[in-house]
Amino acid sequence: MAAQVIITAVMIENDGATSASNTAASAASELSTRPSLMTAPQSIDTVGWLVLMSSTVPLTPRSQRWFPTIAGDFAFAGTVIESPHIGTVPVMIDTPLQPFDLFRLDGQVAVITGASSGLGHRFARVLHAARATVVVVARRADRLEELVATLPGSSAVVADLSVADDRARVAAEAIDRHGRIDVLVNNAGVGHKVAVEDEDLETFRTAMELNVTAVWHLSKLCSPSMIANGGGSIVNVASMLGHVGATPVKQAHYCASKGAVVNLTRELALQWARKGVRVNALCPGWFPSEMTAGMEDDEASQRFIAQMSPIPRMGAAHELDGALLLLASRASTFMTGQSVIVDGGWTAR
Repeated sequence: MAAQVIITAVMIENDGATSASNTAASAASELSTRPSLMTAPQSIDTVGWLVLMSSTVPLTPRSQRWFPTIAGDFAFAGTVIESPHIGTVPVMIDTPLQPFDLFRLDGQVAVITGASSGLGHRFARVLHAARATVVVVARRADRLEELVATLPGSSAVVADLSVADDRARVAAEAIDRHGRIDVLVNNAGVGHKVAVEDEDLETFRTAMELNVTAVWHLSKLCSPSMIANGGGSIVNVASMLGHVGATPVKQAHYCASKGAVVNLTRELALQWARKGVRVNALCPGWFPSEMTAGMEDDEASQRFIAQMSPIPRMGAAHELDGALLLLASRASTFMTGQSVIVDGGWTAR
């Protein structure tokens, strides 16, 4: 159910001759189609309420007017422009102090890649717990079927994201099944421990295709739906190794690709910020996953991490939950182009 909020006051800003009532009606009509973002109190009709208030004060070009609250006093709550989007801040509302509600994803459709295991599997469960409808994507159909069975309302798309046609199918099927995409978590990736002298061209190309090109392509494919529906959030799962080198864990292809994801995140954020789409990078440190399999039980690996990390251990899967929800939800509506590094202090040195 959408959170009920009270809009205490509305300021309408007009550039020209558009009437106040038309401006408010247009804004209210759009707001009423997005119940996951805001709704008026049940006793008040959203469209009628806004139009009634706007009709009490005529607008002049560039005028800013105050409107009375339900209680009868005057207060500023936000700006209504012709196309209000929660990500681009034309609409701001004064709500009761309920900060946890910002992290809810009611009514949102979230696509999570690399969801058949490890961090992606956890990410899908976390976003579903936050009330999102999740679309999980990976190559292994059996694992996706098991995951979907535990997440009511979710769906799966079996795809190899190193293949362009499969990427296009992921976006198309998500929209066909659920009508929209609001959140994209680009989590699928690959990496191997190998010295550059032994690293072949195919290994490097494969990593760049899945870790970088697929991130760019899926973001491009999903963004039109986000823009058409008022905005969205893209979370690119990079790595702390997109910010620092990895040696003595040698993997040039992985570091190069994750560094590219970090800067791709910045550029996409700049291009789409005024269209309501936020793009940020989540950069884990050492966490249990298929790529780090064996490290948690290997004495030398644990000694290495304990010596190098200010928090002397690997991260636990749940220690990414908060950062993921921050970036995916309305809790970060003034945040884009950033890297959230969750690494136990590794990169602080």
